[in-house]
Amino acid sequence: MPLRCRIHPADACPGPWLTPDYVSLVEQRQSLDPRGGTLGRQSVYEDGKAGG
Repeated sequence: MPLRCRIHPADACPGPWLTPDYVSLVEQRQSLDPRGGTLGRQSVYEDGKAGG
């Protein structure tokens, strides 16, 4: 199931849509818990800003 999200700071314009095929995807993990019936996904994106 594709998931799209983006960051929208209060004092700035919204950032780009982040999707699994986004060029700055650094890491993605999926985990399945058959007993609990859940699928988890963790995605890490790089925004190009250092520090902060």
